[in-house]
Parts: sequence; structure tokens; C-alpha cells
Amino acid sequence: MSPQRPFIGRVLAGGLTWLGRRRLAQTSGTLSLPGLTASVEIIRDRWGVPHIYAANDHDVFFAQGFVHAQDRLWQMELNRRLATGRLSEMLGDLALDTDRATRTFGFERLGRADWELLPAEDRQRIEAYCAGINAWLTRIASRALPPPRRLPASSKPTPPAPSTPSPAPSPRAPANPSTSTTTAPPSKSFS
Repeated sequence: MSPQRPFIGRVLAGGLTWLGRRRLAQTSGTLSLPGLTASVEIIRDRWGVPHIYAANDHDVFFAQGFVHAQDRLWQMELNRRLATGRLSEMLGDLALDTDRATRTFGFERLGRADWELLPAEDRQRIEAYCAGINAWLTRIASRALPPPRRLPASSKPTPPAPSTPSPAPSPRAPANPSTSTTTAPPSKSFS
């Protein structure tokens, strides 16, 4: 075996590791995000679970939306499309039956009716959560999207749509969201 093979392998492994980590959520340092009213602290424990500390409800829900988008954007987008009967836009003909059933059941219509019945305080929390998701989407707009977003059923990539207080039952309009905005090094460990 030539000495070049192990060297090339190490360089290739290092490059692939760098590319993979570029897409991961920032878990240390400080971020400044428009939309917050006060300082928020997010501490990830040794398992990577975020713990959010904020002075008010708005900032907690904003930060939770931000963290959810950091960690689960692909899942959130998949569930949003499932709840609105638009899964086949990503997965092609394979999901047409699911889309038809979802639209027949009228989940989006039912979600709109539920949204109209929500108290103003709950709507504000959901809107703050969605603002946190959108802050993450704005932050990553210039970066490479994770692989699932670059491999849709169609030939062209489709970025996630901005989040709104969706009337459809989806992760973008949860019953009890929480939020966070800045990340700190995992200095604390929770048992």
C-alpha cells in the first residue's frame, strides 16, 4: 500500500466531516436575532437537548421555534406538507394517495376553524414560535440546505416556505410550543 492512500483517505475524511458539520446547528457562542425582546439562553446538555431560559413567554416560544428549526427542519417541512396534502410535491406519485386522503378529510380546513377559536394569548405564542422558525430560515438562506432539501421529487431544489401561524395541524403551529434564541456552550449537565 502506498503512503499516499492513507494521506488521501485522511484528507477526504476530513473534508467530508467539515461539510457534514457545516449543516449542523450552532451549539455554542452567541447569536443576535431580530424579534427577541430580551436576552435568551439556550444550554444544550450532554445529549444535545436544548434547555431554554428567557425572561418572557414571547422569547421562550421564539427560541423554541428557532431550536426546532435548527434540529428538525426536514421533519417539520415533511409534517407541514403531510398536514396540508402537499406531500407529493416532495415525494412524487408515491404520496398522491396520502395527499388525496388528507385533503378529503379536510385537515387544513379543520385547522383553520381551530385557529379562529384560539384565545389571543395562544395565537401570540404560536406567532412567536413561527417567527423563531423564520429567523432560522433567514439565517440559513445563504448556506447549503441539508441533503433532503436538495433531493426533492422534482429536479430543482425547493427551499422551505416561511412559517406562518398555520391553521393546519402541523409542527409549525403546535399546541404548546416553547422558544429560544441564543446558544451557549454546554456548560451545564442535567440529570
